[in-house]
Amino acid sequence: FFVTVILSILRIKGETDTLSKIETSIIIPCYNVEDYIASVVNNLQEQTYQNFEVIFINDGSTDRTKDQIETRINNLTNYSIYTTKNRGAANARNLGIKKAVGEYIYFFDADDKIDPFLLEKVLRQIKTDGADMLIFGYYAKNTKGRIVYQGSYRDKEFLNSNETFFSFINAHFYENNLLSPWNKLYRRQFLKEKGLYFPPVSSSEDALFNLELFNHVQKVSISDEILYEYTVGRKGSLQNDQSNKKFKEDYEV
Repeated sequence: FFVTVILSILRIKGETDTLSKIETSIIIPCYNVEDYIASVVNNLQEQTYQNFEVIFINDGSTDRTKDQIETRINNLTNYSIYTTKNRGAANARNLGIKKAVGEYIYFFDADDKIDPFLLEKVLRQIKTDGADMLIFGYYAKNTKGRIVYQGSYRDKEFLNSNETFFSFINAHFYENNLLSPWNKLYRRQFLKEKGLYFPPVSSSEDALFNLELFNHVQKVSISDEILYEYTVGRKGSLQNDQSNKKFKEDYEV
């Protein structure tokens, strides 16, 4: 009888520990995006898979971004906010990496949208493959909601060596955005082991981060799903204000 009771207690504890373990850390750098906070929180609450934490990094916003975040996450579990001086997206994402506790890391921009099934689908695939990174497709939409570009792959694939991955890049470079972080899921321990952080530069930090990561990664999952909606031309966004300069710098990288 006592053995049965002890085994039952251990089983319940094991199930509780599994449920309490955060699987994904979603890192959201924020600068003057007060009008988008309600939408991004609602978007996250719509996820069909809810075992995640959300880390908002308020990058010295001068509007009501901080207040909006604090109000929206006040009664939510596993949502947090950190406020820093304005040092750019690279510094914000690096702070998020240091604060993250999830097995995987996902970078989400506050003025964009993710598919409700994103986490459910990418976690299933990356765990099945045992990969260090997963890449999925996206739509680029203007502020009126019109699709102006689609980046995606036709088939699911698992690339199990760095050489195979670079062959894939050479064959499919223009089919998707390989240099942005928001269409990728990263295994946190892999980033930690390789000491991978965003470089402290004013532009092209996403490209430099991923190019350095590409040199180390051995196992990559490719998804044929389109799960991200990227907003083009938001008034006041850094990407919009410096789009020509950023495109030129990314191209040179």
